[in-house]
Amino acid sequence: MRTRILTGLFVLAFTAGCGTILDQPDTVARPASVEPSAPASSAPPFDRDTASARVKKILMAPGAMVNVGVVGKPEDELDTTYTTSEYCNLRVLGEGTYNHIAHLREWSSPGITVYQTAHGYGTLTGRDAVEATRRNAQNCTTYEIRSADGRIKIELLDQLDLGTVAGVEASYGRCYRRSSPTETPTIACEAHLGRGTLLSNILVYSGGTVASASAKLRQIVPIAAAALAAG
Repeated sequence: MRTRILTGLFVLAFTAGCGTILDQPDTVARPASVEPSAPASSAPPFDRDTASARVKKILMAPGAMVNVGVVGKPEDELDTTYTTSEYCNLRVLGEGTYNHIAHLREWSSPGITVYQTAHGYGTLTGRDAVEATRRNAQNCTTYEIRSADGRIKIELLDQLDLGTVAGVEASYGRCYRRSSPTETPTIACEAHLGRGTLLSNILVYSGGTVASASAKLRQIVPIAAAALAAG
């Protein structure tokens, strides 16, 4: 299903930061893919089946996007290896395949695409992951990723003030521009919402401007937050 803007990416780090530098292949514009890491011997057992079922519960309902103008039937990708975030080519420390679950749901209609990636952690909280994402984004204003078609530039744009979001313990919103010699520049806005040991990431491409993408994102955030709180 993932015929996205970009396939087969290899991350090229520009800056040093407080997260882990990404250097594995990626298959999608936002969620990065990482190789499994061995579980720490001192960590308590991570019940993947139980965690997976709980993470599925925070995915927004299939018809949840109709009221925001996205009428296409969603597609799911379950038990993915996408990381929480990849700002400045850094990922959240402490997450890995053995103590992290991620499920993705995608909605698409002409002019708008919405991705929700629901995350569950064994050793982190959603707040931890949100704050690590925020810190990582402070390490650069632009960075590059490399694909078979050449380098793709990511330019961080507005940080979004999401205000107080009911049912959420921590939140972070950001927009960015993607450009390359072979792509039409695109703008996306996304929100990371944390609660308990769960996190919901919402990514929106809409209208090609920060104003249009962020407006749609703000409509979706309360829906995602309600699903997160119910999980």
